[in-house]
Parts: sequence; C-alpha cells; structure tokens
Amino acid sequence: KTPEESGDIIFYHPCEDMMSRDWCNTNVLEYNCYNSNTMRYPVSQGQLLLFPSFIHHRVDPNKSDEGRISISFNMSEKF
Repeated sequence: KTPEESGDIIFYHPCEDMMSRDWCNTNVLEYNCYNSNTMRYPVSQGQLLLFPSFIHHRVDPNKSDEGRISISFNMSEKF
C-alpha cells in the first residue's frame, strides 16, 4: 500500500564514502545516475524491488494520513 506522500525509497551508491570525499569540491550543474551518491525511486502498490543486500537504502518518512505497508525479505540460493 503506497498512499500519496508515503515516502520514496532511496538507494546509496556503494562507493558513497569515496564519492563524498573526492567529489565534494566539484561544481555539478545537474545530478544524474553517474555523478550522484543517491538515487530516489517512487514506489507504487504491487511493485517489487529486488536489489543486492550490500546496497544501503532508506525510506522517506510517511507524510500521509494512511499507514504505509511494505514487506521485505532476503533471498538466497544454496549451491
């Protein structure tokens, strides 16, 4: 369930620490997937997002009057 203003999911680039250190003095005119240390994705009801477990992420606060419902899980394969 994803009401309006229920919060986007934000993924952090795996090299975020190095990017913040090395790129802090650059004059970026427009951020994109190549020069940003975060990427924001709006979610919708019924959407499934799969991503590697090493990707740090967070969700914006729910600013709607309704509850936000999300389900998370870990998936693995035995060899």
